[in-house]
Amino acid sequence: MIGGFSLAVSVSAWPQGLHGVLSKLLTKYLRVGIPCMVMLAALLLASYLFRAFGLDLGLVERVSLGQIIACMFFLQDVTGYGNITAGTW
Repeated sequence: MIGGFSLAVSVSAWPQGLHGVLSKLLTKYLRVGIPCMVMLAALLLASYLFRAFGLDLGLVERVSLGQIIACMFFLQDVTGYGNITAGTW
């Protein structure tokens, strides 16, 4: 209920027109997306380094480019890929 109310309040404050809405969506995506991308890059780098030394990090299995792209756009469940960042949050 609180989520619906806050959504209604925030949508009413959104700018009118396609350009304003797209700008607002991009701003909201970047606010959440940049920390997620930094964390994803750190996770993939740590996983690669651990595998290079023969250790298993245990957080990430082998990932595909499609899985990374799905994670970048927060579409893991929609595209059927597993969430590779769930264990790191």
